Amino acid sequence: MIDTHAHLYMCKTPIETLISRANAAGVTDFIHVSVDLESAKEILDIYRLHPSAHPTVGLYPGSVPENLETAKAELDAIVQFAKESPVKAIGEIGLDYYKVTVPRPLQLLAFERQLQLAQDLDLPVIVHNRESDDDILALLAQFPKVTAVIHCFSSDKKFVEKIISPTRFFSFTCMITYHSATAILDTLPAIPMSQIMLETDCPYLSPATLRGKENEPASVRFVRDKIAEIKGLSPEEVDQQSTQTAKTFFKL
Repeated sequence: MIDTHAHLYMCKTPIETLISRANAAGVTDFIHVSVDLESAKEILDIYRLHPSAHPTVGLYPGSVPENLETAKAELDAIVQFAKESPVKAIGEIGLDYYKVTVPRPLQLLAFERQLQLAQDLDLPVIVHNRESDDDILALLAQFPKVTAVIHCFSSDKKFVEKIISPTRFFSFTCMITYHSATAILDTLPAIPMSQIMLETDCPYLSPATLRGKENEPASVRFVRDKIAEIKGLSPEEVDQQSTQTAKTFFKL
């Protein structure tokens, strides 16, 4: 398995322990996701010690500076970092109209600039989407050749029908193990297994049986098992297909 969205650097548990436990659970690789330039630098240092934790760089919507000139400077620095570093994706980037207080015009500016960066460098993007379906759809439509994964997928079937294409993918977290996740679970049958990936978003969103504890990559098996149940597949089939999709998407 591949955990396609992990924030190992945010976890309280030592990274060596996280990787060891994940390996024991069948996880071979991790997409180690940044939220700003500083975390991208930290992730790159970790990658040099742990090459299975593949680095990304991106400016998360909640990390966008609220001053326009400062935001532009941060984006310029991210562009330079992406050009000089062995990153596997631009992310996480996107829009969040739920709790993030950064003004929407600045979020949109950062998202569009980073989509352009991904297109220029032929890199995939990891998209954060909270209650911003319409604007996510509109901006991604401007970059149809950019390969994108909607991470921690939580939208409805109508969104899937509007966005699905050969360059659009969906990753699911342990949220699908929650009793309250019926709306998310309803979308799974509408998405081909070939366009689904697994993630934990650790240290957040622990599986239902471990609520209250820090999440970690080893828990991606709970996502695999739930998808297997819904799709009528064996866990091994979900392993094989989701791993191949992740390897192709991130060029591992």
